Amino acid sequence: VPLDRFAQFAIVAAREALAQSGLELSPDERSRAAIVTGSCYGGKTSEDAGFHTLYRENVPRVHPMTIPRLMANAGASALTLELGWQGPVWTVSTACSSANHAIGQAFWLVRHGLADVALAGGSEAPFTYGSLRAWEALRVVSSDTCRPFSKTRSGMILGEGAGMLVLEPLDRALARGATVLAEIAGFGMAADAHH
Repeated sequence: VPLDRFAQFAIVAAREALAQSGLELSPDERSRAAIVTGSCYGGKTSEDAGFHTLYRENVPRVHPMTIPRLMANAGASALTLELGWQGPVWTVSTACSSANHAIGQAFWLVRHGLADVALAGGSEAPFTYGSLRAWEALRVVSSDTCRPFSKTRSGMILGEGAGMLVLEPLDRALARGATVLAEIAGFGMAADAHH
């Protein structure tokens, strides 16, 4: 079954992260391996295609796999099926913070011993006609270019893609000879609750 574009991005990014990490898990280790992904939108490409078929072409049935493709958890589900990892698997959907929250929650799982290793990150593919028109209606999209730290910026720019990380305790990574790229010292979440 073809995956939605955002889930395809998640798979490719996860494969790259795992290849770079050199992590190989035994069947027993897979039962304690977590996957936590983040996606604000999920499968907008599949949703848009289904709605186009239904409303524009007046076809009374959408593809039977539309729901599994459009769910925000489709990337995480596809990863667990591909990798055979049987630990905690879920998707965080907290708007622009989704991937960061996913990485932080995976960090907590590993730090507290609830998982031995974790694959975490996010993926998005928001470029459908309906999504772009909805963002345009909010009047928050830049009319020219991305300048996030400029006083004269005119709005945000949407993007698509994915990024994934392999998280494990430092001693475990060093013991297997992994190249450690970064260390997460801590993580917290809060909401500004005013806009």
